[in-house]
Amino acid sequence: MSSQSKKRALVTGGNKGIGFAICKGLLDTGFDVFLAARDIEKGKDAIAKLSTDNNSVKLIELDITDDESIKNAVSSVSQLTNSLDVLVNNAGIYPDEGVNILTVSRDLLTKTMNTNAFSPIGITQAFISLTDMGGSSAPRTPEQVADTAIWLATKASMIESGKFFRNRTEQPY
Repeated sequence: MSSQSKKRALVTGGNKGIGFAICKGLLDTGFDVFLAARDIEKGKDAIAKLSTDNNSVKLIELDITDDESIKNAVSSVSQLTNSLDVLVNNAGIYPDEGVNILTVSRDLLTKTMNTNAFSPIGITQAFISLTDMGGSSAPRTPEQVADTAIWLATKASMIESGKFFRNRTEQPY
């Protein structure tokens, strides 16, 4: 990794698809990136495709469903940096094996929920000590952040439903 003055991000599932695109985009904007992948070989292939000097991207082995793997990943990242600015919980699975909500097995549904719902919480819990998550250096107070939610719930018209807002202003999706 380069200097501590650059922003640092960890991207789970960074070896393909959306995760790979996020890694590339963050690298292109000057981030140091920890590309987390369950399969080390696929992670190495992804890093080779990023056409970087490899000082700005490091491979972290991480199976988000395995507690020991998570513990090892936190240890690995902690040895390389003392903080993360961005944590992207991207890794996930989709049961696209010719099933739908009416035919998906309970086992596959449980595996999917564990991976996509519970594991991101575990990743956040594990890496929280490396993030600031606002705290005293946050640019806005909790009350300032809450203002838009309160406004939407109490004063905004129903036409605002289903949109994204920040500071009472609609944000593009």
